[in-house]
Amino acid sequence: MTPTRVWIDFLAEKPRLLAWKNGCFYAAEVTETDQAVWEERLRDARDPGQVIGPGCQVAPIQLVTRVEVDLGGEARIYYGKTGMQMIKLQLVAGGQQLLDAVKESRPDWRHDIRKASASKRLMDDLKGVGAFGFISLFLWVFYFGIESGKIDRAHWIIALIVLIGGTIPLAILAGLCSLVTIALVVMLVLSMLGIAAGKRETHVLRPAA
Repeated sequence: MTPTRVWIDFLAEKPRLLAWKNGCFYAAEVTETDQAVWEERLRDARDPGQVIGPGCQVAPIQLVTRVEVDLGGEARIYYGKTGMQMIKLQLVAGGQQLLDAVKESRPDWRHDIRKASASKRLMDDLKGVGAFGFISLFLWVFYFGIESGKIDRAHWIIALIVLIGGTIPLAILAGLCSLVTIALVVMLVLSMLGIAAGKRETHVLRPAA
């Protein structure tokens, strides 16, 4: 009998629980987010799905077609006769434990490692930075131009904003776009560091046959 293992996804809009017990996955939205509490509740439970409550997804390992884990990110468990049903949650620190649990139960499963194209990810991130950077610069130019009196004509959307609320809404929009740009730059840097450190990879477990 394998030990009961529990993971909690705190990044979802509603916290999600993933439990592994006796060769079966259980997943559901929960209100209790203490991992130790769930481990205690499920340790001696004959029917973990009933303990977890309504809406619990149940995926016996016999019906699991593959498990995908982005280390430090998302985990996806595909199951069912067609393999189209899915359990998905964010596992910031528990991805390796999930892989170990599956490999312990199915040591003969194939283990593949996929690495996404680094250049494609970087290009997508750069596009986001460029788009929001351009919008924020565009708005700031009009804000300071209007405030200084150097601009007396503007795009109709800008003119409408200024007509309704003055230049303050324009400054607020420009500030928000600037904050989004800064956040995207930080994410871009972290993404580049993750790529350099070799952490951006997806582990895939599936039956060998």
